[in-house]
Amino acid sequence: MKFKLILLLLMLVIFVGSGCEEDELTIAEVIEGAIQAVDGINATAFEMEMIQDFNMEGMYSFTTTARATGRAMEDPMMAEYQVEMETAGMRFDMKMYLADNLLYIEIPEFGWVWEDITEEVMFAESYEDPFEFIDLLENVNPENVSMEADDGYYSLVYEDATGELATLLKERAEAQLGAEMFGLSEAEEAEIENILSELEFSELIYKVKIDTQSFLPAESEIAYNLSMEMMGEVLDMRQEINITYVEFDTFESIEVPDEVINEAIPLSELF
Repeated sequence: MKFKLILLLLMLVIFVGSGCEEDELTIAEVIEGAIQAVDGINATAFEMEMIQDFNMEGMYSFTTTARATGRAMEDPMMAEYQVEMETAGMRFDMKMYLADNLLYIEIPEFGWVWEDITEEVMFAESYEDPFEFIDLLENVNPENVSMEADDGYYSLVYEDATGELATLLKERAEAQLGAEMFGLSEAEEAEIENILSELEFSELIYKVKIDTQSFLPAESEIAYNLSMEMMGEVLDMRQEINITYVEFDTFESIEVPDEVINEAIPLSELF
């Protein structure tokens, strides 16, 4: 799930509109309030929808859709997901748990596997952070941000006309997918670094709806194009991620069912 890609994914900064009435909040104040609000949240339940359109000229093209319900905690780090995915005419239903630094994944046709993420950065980053992109928005040019207030919500829209957020996403992707976390040979590391250097984000737009009273997000949407060169061909992808925030701090732990723990085998045994 995570292409942090995911990846990624969401927070903003400054645009003080001229002519505002004194009792109106500026975009900067709304953003600051949202950042502070989500920073105080430890547990979140949410729903997510994702659409990816892949195209590699001369080879293949297909669409992947995914729907997920999930719960995530920051401290201690825990997560639970149920995912329905359709891609290239096939459907996969998957579940995932994260607790005590163990990641449990139900793989179609294989069943439950587990992986210790204590030393595995790649797996530690494999679940979605529902607030991932909000932090990035405080670093972009506020002139590209617009805001409307209606029906108890502030609706913020950022269009990445100058590529600032795209650059931040690329830097994050390189940090998360960097060769150092894979323990590869120098030649393999160089190959991955070359692929990452060709990674480009474009036509990015981010929207977030924020509650006017709590400043917590109600919905968010991010969409962008991604391109990279692989096997001498250019891979183009359009991705859209929509998140609906359902509950905040309504649970204090996430339990992994006993049957999952008992059934799961080490991921390494499959390879």
